[in-house]
Amino acid sequence: MRVTRPFDSAQDREPVERPVERQMGVSRQPQLMTVTTKKKVPHGPAAAAILSAGVGAFALGGLTLWAGASAGVMSALALWAPAGSLTGKSGIAVIIWLLTWMVLHTIWKNREVSLPRVVVVVLVLLAGAYVLTFPPVFEAFHP
Repeated sequence: MRVTRPFDSAQDREPVERPVERQMGVSRQPQLMTVTTKKKVPHGPAAAAILSAGVGAFALGGLTLWAGASAGVMSALALWAPAGSLTGKSGIAVIIWLLTWMVLHTIWKNREVSLPRVVVVVLVLLAGAYVLTFPPVFEAFHP
């Protein structure tokens, strides 16, 4: 018994070279194109963003401790009376975070930075920020 297929796919057929194509040097053989777009992207900007977040958090902790240690600093940081010194502490911490991010991004824009080291530094900064914002710690320095 002979099996025939009603539709023949183009890939099952052998390419036929026509006389005109032979004269012009044109081939009907399929050409495979390889496109290599693997461009290594430096991760310095990501490291800058991560590290600046840790610096900003630690700045908030340091400002909290400083405000707790000095009544003058606490009153100076009270930019809006209903919120107290929190407005100044958080505002300055955000400014420090953004400036740190901008500077580190500019420095590390096209560089490879050791992400494990950055993560360890950030974890230490976050732990320090947590300790400095813990009420028993900053209240211990209250005059």
